[in-house]
Amino acid sequence: MIAFSLIVLFLMLVLGPFVGSRFVVPEGSLIRLASAPWWEQAEAVFPVRVFNGLLFVGSIPVVIVCSYLHSPDNDSGVSSFAFIGFVVVIIILILAAQCLVARRELMRIYRALGREKSLIRGGRWIIVLIMYGAFFITLIGIAVVPNEWYGKSAAWIGAFWGLLALWQFGGALALLRIVGALQVPPECAVWKRLIADEAIRCGLNPPPAIYELRADGPNAFALTQSYAVALTSGILEFPEDELLSVARHEFGHLTESRGARWVRNLSSLSLVPLLFVGPLGAIIAFPLSLVIPVAVMFILAQLLRRFQLKMELRADVQAAAIGDQQRDEAAVYGRALMRLYEENFIPAVMAGKPRTHPHLYDRLVGLGIDPGFYRPDPPKVWPAKLLAVVWLVVTPLCVIATHALVTAFVR
Repeated sequence: MIAFSLIVLFLMLVLGPFVGSRFVVPEGSLIRLASAPWWEQAEAVFPVRVFNGLLFVGSIPVVIVCSYLHSPDNDSGVSSFAFIGFVVVIIILILAAQCLVARRELMRIYRALGREKSLIRGGRWIIVLIMYGAFFITLIGIAVVPNEWYGKSAAWIGAFWGLLALWQFGGALALLRIVGALQVPPECAVWKRLIADEAIRCGLNPPPAIYELRADGPNAFALTQSYAVALTSGILEFPEDELLSVARHEFGHLTESRGARWVRNLSSLSLVPLLFVGPLGAIIAFPLSLVIPVAVMFILAQLLRRFQLKMELRADVQAAAIGDQQRDEAAVYGRALMRLYEENFIPAVMAGKPRTHPHLYDRLVGLGIDPGFYRPDPPKVWPAKLLAVVWLVVTPLCVIATHALVTAFVR
């Protein structure tokens, strides 16, 4: 009986990206978008990425809920750790299959728009690891922390809090270096010498450590806790003046005040409230035990978002204002930003309030640069979000119905 439920669960979650992409971007709209400029294409395709992201994250609690409904009894002889391991394997298999289907559908869309290069890239797993590593650590913590309010739970929460802090304060960096994804370029590398000289010009003496991140998608990161910058292999193909302007932006983060760096440390705390979901469930009725941690996490995230936006604008100013050539430097940095957004296929204006980075259009206008087009409308993501929520709600209902039908048939 469980096998039939697993099949339904697997099919519903894995076929989600296929259904979502066909609903959000129909075939007819692809023909119209083929001749549109890149910012209109990105605006139309972005809701598909939103749907896939929500489905990817939402699949984890759906699998956990369905597993709870089919969990073995205490006297069945199946240990709790064995059952948890089984659930983890199911989650991994479903997410892996989802990624394959989602990538296939995005490839279909990108190929129709002539944007294959924006998707056919190596090293995307590295970016996912950097962006969602703390999230996956938290998910493991939620599963491991005991659902009781006593000292042992506090010890487990403290342990995973320490893991999150370790991840931020060099753990992710060390892991990427171990697997060879983050490398120290040779001293003879011309681009490394140019960036080091630019750092000294910006007042960073000695210059920060410089790393190459083995990912084809153009991007750059400031590692404020390690006094270093990391540039992907893709961005090294930029023209020299644009590459240096992006590096100056990252240098702007390295020159932040000590207080600003301590505020950044709060990012290691933003997910910690979720670790209290289980222990709170022992003393507070559901759903309040879930609402309180999520509310605290939301407040922390909003405070961090405003701070990060302020720091990004500050770094933009440094990237575009060097010496007496401020106007020329701003124009170069504007071209670099346009290239970054176009090659990564990110809309010029995002849906809702900006999160960690301001909208591209607003960044260009703020630097006194004419983007060359009117301010685009933000992507309409609410249909994609609604479809993802409906799909995630219907999936466990289908699993429950399948289990009930099979049970009735067997009897």
